[in-house]
Amino acid sequence: MDDVIDKFTALRLKNCALNLVDVIDQGIQKNLSALQTIDRLLEIELACREKARVALRFKQSKLGEKTTIDQFDFSHHKSRKREKNRILNLIDLGFVQNKKDIIMIGNPGTGNYVKSLVM
Repeated sequence: MDDVIDKFTALRLKNCALNLVDVIDQGIQKNLSALQTIDRLLEIELACREKARVALRFKQSKLGEKTTIDQFDFSHHKSRKREKNRILNLIDLGFVQNKKDIIMIGNPGTGNYVKSLVM
């Protein structure tokens, strides 16, 4: 087993090396074929790489901390309260599917920058 883990590490398949024992155990418990077990191991590797890629791109963007809609204070300004439903509807990004642009205008301090970060 250690020999296989070393080969995964040499091939820079770090997540395969880390998860090999667990995936083999799951394969035995679920009575999976060798091909299904290998497929599961590679799915884990791909998912971890995608997650690392997204994290790196976010870090390189220098946007600061991730902002979520939960952190948006709708009670901060009366215009936020009034437009809450519109703001929440923008989050599903339907305007992208409809090939439309959005323009956020408002007085300074009403949270337009934060709204753009949430999306």
